[in-house]
Amino acid sequence: MQEKTNQLLEILDVAKKNVPPEFEAWKDHEDSFEVHILELELGEDKPMNERLGVSKGVFPPVEQLEDDELILIVDKILELWEAHHYYAEILEGYPARKAYPLLLSVWEESVPVCTVGGYHFDFYSDEDLHEYLESK
Repeated sequence: MQEKTNQLLEILDVAKKNVPPEFEAWKDHEDSFEVHILELELGEDKPMNERLGVSKGVFPPVEQLEDDELILIVDKILELWEAHHYYAEILEGYPARKAYPLLLSVWEESVPVCTVGGYHFDFYSDEDLHEYLESK
């Protein structure tokens, strides 16, 4: 595996640990649903790369990555997103070579903070995903 891939995986691991402390405080709070709604209605959206603390520029082009590297990177991206309460609605087993650019396509989109609950990116409408489903 390339050294750059290892560095990227390390960057994603560090970012995964840098969740806001209030995430844990509100996790099991009885008013967590109300907090989630207030955050969505009143909170300030920011680009996801700012929320995650990872610039899109650290990701190499898909063409420079081997399949095994792509699988590891996509898994780490999904773990990072989940730690920050962002979720990719994408089929399990969807090829990493196609998932990687999909995930990066929203990397700089503005998103709310989600102390509780979650923010979902729906990739089911993507043309490639429909093609993949039809091939199964």
